[in-house]
Formats: sequence, structure tokens, C-alpha cells
Amino acid sequence: MQKVRWGVLSTATIGTGQVIPAMQQGTYCEIAAIASRSPEKARAAAAQLGIPKAYGSYEELLADPEIDAIYNPLPNHLHVPWSIKALQAGKHVLCEKPIALTSAEGQTLVDVARQYPHLKVMEAFNAPANQPCKIWYQHGDETEEIQVEACNQYTLQGDAFSQAVLNNTGVPTPIEDAVANMKVIEAVFQSAKTATWVSSPSE
Repeated sequence: MQKVRWGVLSTATIGTGQVIPAMQQGTYCEIAAIASRSPEKARAAAAQLGIPKAYGSYEELLADPEIDAIYNPLPNHLHVPWSIKALQAGKHVLCEKPIALTSAEGQTLVDVARQYPHLKVMEAFNAPANQPCKIWYQHGDETEEIQVEACNQYTLQGDAFSQAVLNNTGVPTPIEDAVANMKVIEAVFQSAKTATWVSSPSE
């Protein structure tokens, strides 16, 4: 079965502790490389997680022709610059939330992504849910109970993105949605600051 070969930028805890192990359980994901500015940290994380390649710089990972897609869990202020570098290196990008520090910065990533229409870009929007749960849905005078099986949304997210890459289909949550969400959040803060209604600007 064909899989997407993933490279991970940084040894951030959210990646090594949650996202990478979950994606390794996926059907369409192969975590092939990890990078850190510290070669020792990269090698340690690779050994711990069974990742074949460890790089002592992000540039080295992006230059690897065997890497198809990048997962970017870098600090927030590095999300856009390194996602852009990944696109320029010909890699698909799954970037940890928030996609950017401002909607304007996020729009910069959207604009660059549009120059690479063959590459997929998505904000890592999901969080894990490893326990079964019940949902009560009320329609009319009746309440229906729905049992939801345990799942890890990081695994599902990785597979959904990988399938979009393999099948050349749309990603579940387009990058434009992430920017639109940021515009709404900015409008909420502006409304609180001015004590007035603020309309979120459309794209």
C-alpha cells in the first residue's frame, strides 16, 4: 500500500508525545525523518520513536527528496516562515495550530500556497479523543443516545491528509478556513477592546 513519507520539523513535545505516535498508527502515513537544530535531540527522538532518519537542521530535512510532506509543530512565530520554505522545497504541509500569529500573516501563507496548487496545505486542527463517549441528540420530544467509539483524531487527521495527497483531492479543512477563523477571533478581541460590534472582514 502506498504511503506518504513524512518529515517532522522539530522535536516539540506535541509532536513526539502525541502526533507522531498517532500518525505511526495510520494506514497511509510513514514517519520517515525528524529534524532539530540539535543533532543530538534529533537522533534521540528518532531512536525513541523508530524514525529512520534524523537531521541536525530543518534545511537538511527539506532538502531530502524522499520526503513527501512536512508536519510543522515549531513555535507559533515559525509556522508561516517554515511552512513557506517547505512549500518552496516541494513538500506538502500540515502545520500545527495556530497557523499564524495574525490573519494577515496567515494570508501570506495562503498567497504562497496558491503558487503551488499541486501541494496540499492544512492547519492541524484536531485534538486526540482516545476514550469512547456518548452523545445525546434531541429531535422533537425524543432524545437519542449515540455511542461514539474510541479513536485518535491525530491518526485520522494524518490519514485524511495523506489520502488527499495520494489521491490529489481537497484537504478536510482548507488553509483559507484557518485564516477566516483568525479574522473572527481578531474581530472578537477588537469588539471587546472597543465595546462595540465589529464585523469580521471577508477575504
